[in-house]
Amino acid sequence: MSERVQRLVFGEVAEEYERHRPDYPDALIDELVAVAAVRPGDPALEIGAGTGKATRRLLERGLAVTALEPDAAMAAVARRHAPGATFVVSGFEDWVLVSNHFAVVVAAQSWHWVDDEIGPRKAADALRAGGSITLMWNRPDLDRSAWHDDLQPIYERIAPGMEHSVRKSFSSALPRAIEHLGRDGRFGPLIQRLVPWVAHYTTDQYIAFLNTHSDKRMLPDAQRAALFDAIRTSLDASGGVIEHPYIAELLAAPVLDR
Repeated sequence: MSERVQRLVFGEVAEEYERHRPDYPDALIDELVAVAAVRPGDPALEIGAGTGKATRRLLERGLAVTALEPDAAMAAVARRHAPGATFVVSGFEDWVLVSNHFAVVVAAQSWHWVDDEIGPRKAADALRAGGSITLMWNRPDLDRSAWHDDLQPIYERIAPGMEHSVRKSFSSALPRAIEHLGRDGRFGPLIQRLVPWVAHYTTDQYIAFLNTHSDKRMLPDAQRAALFDAIRTSLDASGGVIEHPYIAELLAAPVLDR
C-alpha cells in the first residue's frame, strides 16, 4: 500500500467534505471582489479548490474560474457542483504556468498546503498587471465555547498531542502567509478583512465534520473511532447541538508592477 499523504487524504471523504465543511459568507466574497477590484468576466485562478465551495462563490460573481485541485475524487465532486469552472487535477506547484493572465489568484482554506518557496513567486507570475492574490480561511473562534473546553481532555487522553480546535494551525498559517508574500517583494501592502459568523451542528453533523479534517484522517481507524465516540458522548451530554463561532478571514495583496 502506498504511503498516505496528509494533504491528499481529503479525497477519502470527498462527499462528506462537501456536505459538512462550512461555506463562505457572502460578506467575505463581497470583500474579495472589492479588494481585488474584479468584474464579471475577469479570469480567476483558484488553488486547492476542494469540492468547489469557494469556486461556486466566484462563479456567482461572474468570474471565469480555472480551479486547481490535486485530488481527483475532490475534483469530481467539485465538477458536479461548479460546472461553470474549468478544473485541472493538479497541485499548484506542478501546474503549467499561464503567465500574466489572471485578475485574481484565490486560495480558500488551502494556502497552508502550498510550498512556501514556490507559491508566492508562481502566484505573482500568474497575475496580470493590477491583479491580486486573495487568501481565505474559516477560522474557528472557540475561546468562549464551553463545549469546546470539555473536549480537550478527551484528546489528551485518546490522541495525545492533538488539539480539538484547528486554531493552532491557523495561528501559524496567517503569519507564515504574511511572511512569504512579503519575502520576494512581488506583492504590495497586505489587506486583511474579518467577517464573524456562526454555524450550528448536531452531534452527528459535528462528528462528520471532524472526520473530514486531515489530522483526524491520519489517525489509525481504531483510535479515530474511540476519539469520536468520546466526543459524541460529551456533546450529547451538553444537549446534542452546538453553536460554533467562526471568523471568515481574507488576506489580500496586489502584485507589483514588474
